[in-house]
Amino acid sequence: MRVILLNTPDPDRPVNRDMAGGLGFDRSKSSLLPPLDLLNYAAVLKRKSHDVILIDGQAGRFSNDALKTVIAEQRPDVLVFTASLPTVDNDIAYAQAIREILPANSRLVCKTAVRLQPVVEKILLESGCDFCIIGECDLVIDEILKRTERMGTAEILNGQYTIEDEILLEDLDSLPVVDRSLLHNSDYSYFPFGTSVTTMQTSRGCPFPCGYYCPYPLVQGERWRSMSAERIYTELFHIINCDKINHVFFRDATFTYNQERIRELCHLIIKNNLQVFWWCETRVNVLSTELLSLMRDAGCRGLNIGVETGNEELLSRSAKQGITLDSVRKISEYCRNNDIILRFLLMIGLPGESRESLYHTFQLVKSTRPDYIGVTTVTPYPGTLFYEDAVKNNWIKNSDINTFGGHGYNVEIGSMKSDDLEFAMKKIYEVHRAITKDEGDARMIEDEFLKWKEK
Repeated sequence: MRVILLNTPDPDRPVNRDMAGGLGFDRSKSSLLPPLDLLNYAAVLKRKSHDVILIDGQAGRFSNDALKTVIAEQRPDVLVFTASLPTVDNDIAYAQAIREILPANSRLVCKTAVRLQPVVEKILLESGCDFCIIGECDLVIDEILKRTERMGTAEILNGQYTIEDEILLEDLDSLPVVDRSLLHNSDYSYFPFGTSVTTMQTSRGCPFPCGYYCPYPLVQGERWRSMSAERIYTELFHIINCDKINHVFFRDATFTYNQERIRELCHLIIKNNLQVFWWCETRVNVLSTELLSLMRDAGCRGLNIGVETGNEELLSRSAKQGITLDSVRKISEYCRNNDIILRFLLMIGLPGESRESLYHTFQLVKSTRPDYIGVTTVTPYPGTLFYEDAVKNNWIKNSDINTFGGHGYNVEIGSMKSDDLEFAMKKIYEVHRAITKDEGDARMIEDEFLKWKEK
C-alpha cells in the first residue's frame, strides 16, 4: 500500500498542530514543529512494509500547485491529511482540491484531534474524505487505513454520522523510534533554540483539574500514560547520533508529572555523556530545586510553566489548582540563579477575571522577570466544562472556530470585555520587554495600567 501522509499547508492561519492537545495553536514564524502524529504513523507503516511518503506542507518547501503535482504523480492508495480546529476551513478546502487529483480508487483520510460532532461532520461532508481518524491509532494505522479496524474513527454511513469508540494507547514504549529522515529537519524551529529542532512526546493524558478549560484532558484523556526513561533515552540517542539533531523540545503537557522517571532519564543522559539540549513544559507543583538541578546537568536549557494568572484567588479556584504564587516566585528565583531559562504561560479572561486580577498578573511578570512569556486568551474548547458554562451563560461572543487558536477574543464574562483583555495583554507584553531594558519605561507602563484599572 502506498501512503502519503500530508501535514496540510496553513498559509492563512499558521498553527502548530500538535499544541492545544492536538487541536492546533497559533504559531509565530519563529516556531515550526514537526508533525509527530504523522511521524508515528510513518514508523508503524514502514515497519509493516508499506510504501510511505511524508510531506510537511507547513514547511513551505512546495507551492500549493507544486505540492499537488507531487501528489498526483505519486498516485497513492491512501492520502492522510491533517485538520486543526482553527484551520478547519482551510484544511477542508485543500482536501477538496486534493480529492480531485487522486485516482478514483484512492482513499482520502483526515487525521484530526477535533471531537465536536458538527465540526467532524463538516469535515466528512465537505472535504471529500472517506473517514476521520480521531483516536490514538498509532499502532493499528495500517488496519485503520485498510478498514479492517474502525475503532477511533468517524464516518458517514448510510447518510448517518457514525463514530466508533476511541483508542487510547496504553503502552507508549511500544511505539517505534520514528524516522526523522523523512523530513527536512532544518525546517523546524523553536524560538529559544533556533533551527534544527525536533520534538518528542513521552506521555499522554493529563489528570489535573485545569481540564475545566484545558484541551489536553479533552483530547488525550485524564489518565496519564508514559514512556519509560529507558525508551526516551533510546530515542534521544537516535536523534543525536543518527538524525544529527541536538535540540529537543518535549511536547508533554506535564513532563515532570512522574519526577522519578525524569531523574532516571537525567541519570542515563549524564552517565552516557549524551550531548543533548532540551526544553520541556510542566507544572510548578511537580518540580523541585533538586530535580531542576539534575535536569540542568542533563542538558535542560529551559522550561515552560503554566502560571495562568497572578491573582491567588483565581489561581486556586479555577486557573491552576495546586499551585501557589509563592511557589512560582521560588522556582523563578532558582531558575534565574542557575542558568535555566524560564517561560511563563499566562491566560487571561477566565471566569472571575477583573481589572484588579489582570493587574496582579501584570505585577507578577514585572516582579519575577521571566525570560519569556506567552499570553493567551481563554478559549471555549468544545467538550470542556468551560465550554458548557460558556454556552449556558451566553459568554461566547465569537463562535467562529477559525478563531479558536488561543489568541481570539471569543468570550466576554461579566464586566470583562474584549477591549479590556486586549489592553491588558498589550501592557503585560510591554512591561515584560521594558523590565530588561528600561526601568523608567516599566514604571510608565505601570502608571498607564493603574489609570486604566481605576476607571
